Amino acid sequence: MNDLLKIAQISDLHIAAGSDAVQEIDVRRNFKQALYSYSVVDSDFIVLSGDLADHGEKGAYEFVAEEMERCKKPWAWIPGNHDDLENAANYFSMPDYVHGKTFDFSMDIKGRHFVFLDNSSGEIQLRQMEWIKQQAAEFELIYLFMHYPPCLCGHAFMDSKYPMKHIEKVQEAFESISNIGGIFCGHYHCAHSLELKNGIPVYVAPASQMQISPTSAEFKLESSLPFWQILNFKGKNLTVEVKNI
Repeated sequence: MNDLLKIAQISDLHIAAGSDAVQEIDVRRNFKQALYSYSVVDSDFIVLSGDLADHGEKGAYEFVAEEMERCKKPWAWIPGNHDDLENAANYFSMPDYVHGKTFDFSMDIKGRHFVFLDNSSGEIQLRQMEWIKQQAAEFELIYLFMHYPPCLCGHAFMDSKYPMKHIEKVQEAFESISNIGGIFCGHYHCAHSLELKNGIPVYVAPASQMQISPTSAEFKLESSLPFWQILNFKGKNLTVEVKNI
């Protein structure tokens, strides 16, 4: 295992097809400010963790593909509930689907094994969970990226309006896996960290589009600035830093 690894996670870009603002926010500028920030440029790898597009438009993926080519960093992505896999496939080189219509894959990055799971439908299917267990059985330690957090996060708006489905069953399944070093998510437009019952750490990334207040039961904009997070691996130790401009 290579001792040091730095991954930049940028989530919830919500890019529109044209140059139009989304909810009066210049989301293209926000994404570029995150992507070309020092902390991301200094990273070894970049993960875009869902909702790259606001409505799954081809033009959004064309823009993201061009920027990722320009930044010249190795990267991967997972879809969110706003994404369209068929449209994205026109612009991204995508590994073969492991499970047909869901975009699940895994890769080694500097001696560590990462599993990328498509839960953009808002749920984890049984066959996907079995695949995660197979991955965990083959490696000493795995790390998991997915869009929806597998738990409630104490966010008054997102927990009540847009949580992942069947959370209790998913958590029961995760309790049988002891070698997940971390689960990295997005979706909530708010940075949060917690642990599942068996101690698996969950890190919810903030969004590059905007931040949603976690204390209001109705939608309330907390910030229109881009945020992202940096995952620092040193051996088996992990620290997560939330960044903004």
